[in-house]
Amino acid sequence: EIEFILDTICDEAIVYDDKNFFAYFSNVDIKEIGDKLEDKIQDRYKQIYNLFGFNEGISAWHFFRQFLVDGILAFEIVFDQRGKEIIGFKEIDPSTLYPQIKKDAAGKIFLEWAQKVAGESKVRTLTDSQVLYLSYSNHFRTKRISFVERMVRSFNLMRVIEHSKVIW
Repeated sequence: EIEFILDTICDEAIVYDDKNFFAYFSNVDIKEIGDKLEDKIQDRYKQIYNLFGFNEGISAWHFFRQFLVDGILAFEIVFDQRGKEIIGFKEIDPSTLYPQIKKDAAGKIFLEWAQKVAGESKVRTLTDSQVLYLSYSNHFRTKRISFVERMVRSFNLMRVIEHSKVIW
């Protein structure tokens, strides 16, 4: 039942049009930036959309479903050799990432990510600009972990009530 609900939510949320887009960049709030900059933003948006593979297949549907179930998505932003252009996104297991607050020699505080892969002794360090981390909840507050967590609890309570009725 929960899988049916999840599939229905994903089917209703991720709907492609005839141009194979399910989401467009909206420029409603940035009318004052000018046409040239607006065109550049539109081009970058399309580039990122395509780099995620949203234009081919159903990766957006799968990412959205995974987000509803797990509550966390993490990606490494892959840059070219010069470090100027984004050339792709690599999905990372969020359970291997740990945020770290660091201070440089000048006393400036910054965020970086440590990645510890199970079975390996090395710890990989990623800058904050290399990581895209989406979370349903906040690490600093005790909230629900994901959308599905609430549904599972309700479903389990419903089952207990149904079994109690049968036993009664």
